[in-house]
Amino acid sequence: MKSLGISKKTSWLLGLFSQQAKSYLAYCAYRSDIIIRETAIVGVIGSIGLGWQLQESLSSFAWQEVTIVLIAYSSIAIVGELINGKIKNSLT
Repeated sequence: MKSLGISKKTSWLLGLFSQQAKSYLAYCAYRSDIIIRETAIVGVIGSIGLGWQLQESLSSFAWQEVTIVLIAYSSIAIVGELINGKIKNSLT
């Protein structure tokens, strides 16, 4: 590490945490994947207005509308998962 220009303090730190780095980076990649996916799904749902529609349907006890909105939520989530899986497969 010294030949790469890393200082003595930094090389000690890197040597100390190198064993935990793989699991930490894997967890960070996992969390960022979930955050991006949920943000995209919430953005799509918000732009379509499903949140407002679900609130209105629940407040008026329109259970058929609630069912339709929940099916739409589920469909959007499943399509997001399929797209995400295809992207992951194309990158590996």
